[in-house]
Amino acid sequence: MSNGLTHVGDLKDLQEIRGRFPTDPPPPQNGEGVDDIVPPPSEISWDSVRETELTKLETRKQVQERITAYLRLMQEAEERMKDPVLREQARAEIRKTQEVLHGALRHSRQEIRQGALTALYLSRFERKYSSRTKVEEMLQKMVADGHLAQASGEALISLSARKGYNPPVPLTEEEEREVRDFFKKLLTDTVSREYDTWEKTLRQLQDDYGVISVTDLSPTTQSGACEFSFPEGRDPKGRVLFGGRLMVYSEGGKIFPVAAQGACRAAIAEAAKEKFFLLAYTLEWKGLPPPDALKKKNLTDQQIRRIYLVWNLLKRGMEWEKYRQEALKGSSLNAPQFCEGQVGTVLVELQQAWEPKESDKKWYNVAFPAERLIEAGIRLIRVPNVPPHLQEFLGECVGTHPEGEKYEGLPDPLRQILRAHHRQVTDGENGQAVA
Repeated sequence: MSNGLTHVGDLKDLQEIRGRFPTDPPPPQNGEGVDDIVPPPSEISWDSVRETELTKLETRKQVQERITAYLRLMQEAEERMKDPVLREQARAEIRKTQEVLHGALRHSRQEIRQGALTALYLSRFERKYSSRTKVEEMLQKMVADGHLAQASGEALISLSARKGYNPPVPLTEEEEREVRDFFKKLLTDTVSREYDTWEKTLRQLQDDYGVISVTDLSPTTQSGACEFSFPEGRDPKGRVLFGGRLMVYSEGGKIFPVAAQGACRAAIAEAAKEKFFLLAYTLEWKGLPPPDALKKKNLTDQQIRRIYLVWNLLKRGMEWEKYRQEALKGSSLNAPQFCEGQVGTVLVELQQAWEPKESDKKWYNVAFPAERLIEAGIRLIRVPNVPPHLQEFLGECVGTHPEGEKYEGLPDPLRQILRAHHRQVTDGENGQAVA
C-alpha cells in the first residue's frame, strides 16, 4: 500500500501517457470572457452624452435599433483592441458608445430608457456562451451594474426555478416577449452546446482508448474511456455530496478525470488541466487512509483533496451502476413497451439531470423500478422502492397509485417524472421536467 500511495496523483510519470485528449477550456466566444462593454455608471462621464441625438428618436423601437447599432459597432471596436496599432482609436470609439448607452439608460424619457435596456439585453443574449455557468456570470455582472435586479417572485429572465431576474424599469409587453424569447433561445443553445462538446470529447476518448463501463475500472484494465452518473450522497460527517456526471479514461493502471457535470465541474476541470490521475488499484480499497497518513507520503494538500474527490466519485458511480444492473435484471419490460401501456415492471430512468420546477436543485441518477398492473379493471402504477438519494423528494411516492390518463392520477413528482420519461422514449427529448 505504501508504494502505491507514494504515486497516487504523482505528476512525474505522465510523460509515458500518450495522446491525451486536450481538456483546456474553449477560447472565448463572441465576447465571452472579455471586459464587459458596459462599465459601472460611476465610471462614466455624463457631460458628453449625445442628448440631442437621443431626443430626436420618437419611438422605443427607434431607440432600440439605434442603440443596437452602437453596440454592434462597440463589439467590432473590441475586436480591433487586439491590434496594438488600432487600440487607441478603438478605445475612444468604445468610450463614446458607452456614454451614449448610459445616457439612454438614465434618460428622462421612459421610452428611451426602455428601448436602450431592451437593446442591451438582446445584445448580451445574442452572444455565444460555453456553459450555463458563463451565462449566470453574465447575468450577475448585469445585476452588479444595475441593469438587472434579482427577482423575488415572477421573473422575466429565468435561469432556473428559483433564480430569476427582472429589469430595473418596466418594459412594454412586446419588449418583454422579445427579451424572454431571446433568453430562452440563449439557454437552449448553451445547453445544446455543452452537450455537443461533452459528446464530442467522449467519442474522441473512446476512439483513442476504447469503450468501457465504470464497473470495468480496475488494475487489470489496460485502457478505456467512459462516462457515468454518480448520485448524491453524504460524507462521514453527514455533509451533502452532490450528484453529477464524470468522464474518465484509464491507461496503464491510471485513471484520468477529464470533465464533470454538477458541483464538482470546476475542481475536475482544474485536475484535468494539470493531468492528475488516480491509481486504479486504490478502487479495491474500502476506504482511503486519513489525510495525515497521505501527507507522510509527501503529497500536497491539493493532491490529497483531489485523491479524495476522484476516488469518492468513482466509488459512488460504480455502486450506482451495480444498482442499475440489478434493477434491470428484475424488469420484464423495456422502456418502449412500458410507454406503450403494457403490463409489467420496468426501470424508469432519465438520461439527463432532473430539475423540478419548484426547486433550484438538480437530481442526478433518477432511476427506480415501476410496475404497471390492472386490478378490478383499473390501471395502477406501483413504485416498490426508490434508491436512498431519491428518498428526499420521491420517497412519498412509494406505493400503488391509479395511473389515470397520461399519468394524471399519479402524485407529483412521480407524474412529472413518468411524463418526462415518456417524452424521452417516444420523442427523444432529454427528460426535463414539464408539469
